[in-house]
Amino acid sequence: MSVKIFVYKKTGKLTPKKAVEIAAIMSIDELKKAKNYKKKSDKFFFILRRYLLRKIVSGFVGIAPEKLIFSVGKCGKPKLKYPVGKKIDFNISHSGNLIAIAVSESGKVGIDVEKMRKIDTRVARSYFSKQDLSYIASDKKNQKENFYKIWTLKESYIKAVGKGFSLPVKDSYSTFDKGGSINIGFGKKPTKNNWRFKTFDMRPGYKLAVCAQADKLPDSAIMINENLRIPNVFQKDE
Repeated sequence: MSVKIFVYKKTGKLTPKKAVEIAAIMSIDELKKAKNYKKKSDKFFFILRRYLLRKIVSGFVGIAPEKLIFSVGKCGKPKLKYPVGKKIDFNISHSGNLIAIAVSESGKVGIDVEKMRKIDTRVARSYFSKQDLSYIASDKKNQKENFYKIWTLKESYIKAVGKGFSLPVKDSYSTFDKGGSINIGFGKKPTKNNWRFKTFDMRPGYKLAVCAQADKLPDSAIMINENLRIPNVFQKDE
């Protein structure tokens, strides 16, 4: 399968041995950015995100994680600068205690994970279309679930195309058919049919969405254990 999703739940502090291992593969710029965080918890989480991104991308491109060089697009989406010529796209998201990373070998990919909190009606009115607001209001028992389902879907698409909120987000809308198919449209134009969308419930209280230019999306995420051991899933699919 050309798209894979990885999810890690932060559980506690790093052992000194693991901290040294993580620092050894990070770039000087990444270590400098880590120092800019005032809270130890934020610094810790940043380091974990970069470590996991390096280890996962390394598995796909076949070179040591410390040799990878990343760059950033205009709207903040990370890209692989070295090695060159690798057909790979990736995206990362974090919320609460979860880190989520999506990698695609077939086209663009975006991912968003959100810890579900009380619905902010101002956010809904500012970023959701009338069609989306109607969908959320139609099911009172699942309003929070539906709010975050739509929110993560929008975010995943915005991050996949790498244009940020320069897209007319408030004019976009989500559609859900009985067969489980999901799409996002802008005005009267739905996204092209090579985009696939999917949402996941990640442990109680979290919603995750991924979108990609792919024929199919995975049915589940690959879980990374508390020791940061990433399953060896990098062989090419048949």
